[in-house]
Amino acid sequence: YTKFAYRNVGEVMDTARELGISFPYSAETMVLAQPIEINRINLPNRILIQPLECCDALPDGSPSKYTLRRYGRIAESGAAVLWTEANAIDKRYASSNGQLHLTKENLDSFKRMLEDIRSYYLRVHGFNPIIIVQATHSGRYSKIDNKTAPIIAQHNKYIEGANLLPDECIVSDVDLHIAEEKFGVFAKLAKEAGFNSIDIKCSHFYLASELLSAYYRPGEYGGTFENRTRFIMNCMRAAKPETNHSFFLTCRLNCYDGFPYPWGFGVREGSSIAPDYSEANRLVAMLHEEIGIELFNITLGNPYVNPYMNRPYDSGSMEPPEHPLVGVARMIESARCIKKANPSVLIVGSGLSYLRQFTGVISAGALKDGCFDMAGFGRLALANPRFTGKLISNELTKKDCCITCSSCTQLMRSFNIAGCVVRDSQIYGKRYKEMMRS
Repeated sequence: YTKFAYRNVGEVMDTARELGISFPYSAETMVLAQPIEINRINLPNRILIQPLECCDALPDGSPSKYTLRRYGRIAESGAAVLWTEANAIDKRYASSNGQLHLTKENLDSFKRMLEDIRSYYLRVHGFNPIIIVQATHSGRYSKIDNKTAPIIAQHNKYIEGANLLPDECIVSDVDLHIAEEKFGVFAKLAKEAGFNSIDIKCSHFYLASELLSAYYRPGEYGGTFENRTRFIMNCMRAAKPETNHSFFLTCRLNCYDGFPYPWGFGVREGSSIAPDYSEANRLVAMLHEEIGIELFNITLGNPYVNPYMNRPYDSGSMEPPEHPLVGVARMIESARCIKKANPSVLIVGSGLSYLRQFTGVISAGALKDGCFDMAGFGRLALANPRFTGKLISNELTKKDCCITCSSCTQLMRSFNIAGCVVRDSQIYGKRYKEMMRS
């Protein structure tokens, strides 16, 4: 493990070789500005803003002035797709009091936010972006009044250790059926609000993701592959009736948790923690063929247990047991493996913000090599919403980029309104200092 101190992309590539990994490369960063068609919508570039929870919703779950400011700034990017952050489908399934929560009662506030974003895009960028809303059941990371209220698929000794959660935390089959119906209701609300798409979140070990590794759970949601994927498939089936030419379904999908069998998805029995994408590829094929999903946002790991897997960093809650470049390479490789096995779907690549000013040439290389179809950026967009122009022209400097200090995550984990402490310090730097003093 070493911190980012590369003076040029050659040093990145040299370090990668020393680590036994490699990165794609292309100096033709204009490939990021190639058009793409999603759900019969033509878009002018291959850049996507990743979902980032910032704990800034109002008590009723509607966007606050901080939410509106944040998305107003992100609109400056001109990215083709804005994948907005997780919304709890029920307040009991939220990860914090500050999580967005679209309801009948606050529908108009979301409508206005989307109208403002689209108005800005048409006026400044000359096109309408695709705006996706992520719908979630936070599962074992659910909180009520910011206090832990876990709802788990099964006991997980890798996470819980010797202090297993009470059995009553295990969600019943009946409650899973109810949650499936709630995703269908949420899809209807999302369409009414004006979103182009709903992502039924199956990542980062929230409930739908955790169920993928419920090998020892009894009943219809555990054991076999068909049972372990039943919840995500049923959620999609519940939402599918809302789809039409202007509203579609998508999925942010964990294809590897980074836990040994039987405690995580994407590994074989007896294979330690080596990734095995065979079941993820089966699931992608099922979602594509039965549900009609054509856009998948690929990710890895659990941000509460192994955060270095899905957001490689210089500083964080733990010192990673691997070099951050290994994490970035794994993210690109996972997307490549899913794309290779499922060439008819569109794949979003993740984990690219760590590469800072060199992300343009590596993202362009990944696009040209067919690793993924869109380059997704989260932390970089939070730090510098206007990054896209310099990314496409390969003119990013280190001062334009996220420094992967994880301060935004610290704010969020402390239930504070989160943002970039370094590049947007007037608001978030002050909050960070107050948090550290308290």
